Amino acid sequence: MTTDGNGGWFNGQVPPRLRVRAGAIAASVPASNPDAADHLVHVAVDATRRLLDHQGADRTTALDLLAIDALVTHAMELMADDPPRFEARCLEALHALSSISPAS
Repeated sequence: MTTDGNGGWFNGQVPPRLRVRAGAIAASVPASNPDAADHLVHVAVDATRRLLDHQGADRTTALDLLAIDALVTHAMELMADDPPRFEARCLEALHALSSISPAS
């Protein structure tokens, strides 16, 4: 699935309230990579690590987890636009996500 570059897929698939939450999470992490998919994975990893450090169990935490899931899903959709590199990029993303642990 392709995106129009302006968040067309994301805006069409994610409920408005969750889009706002995902936008806030994404805005909290400075862009470190010009590639949108890689940046979204970086944002998801950072946000998940912050949630683990906070160890909250309230409604905001649940919304943050849903927003992070939406960001990762959108990253995977963007990666699918480059079929030859799709598998390798997904494996890199999964490795980054699976290596998350809270700060000590």
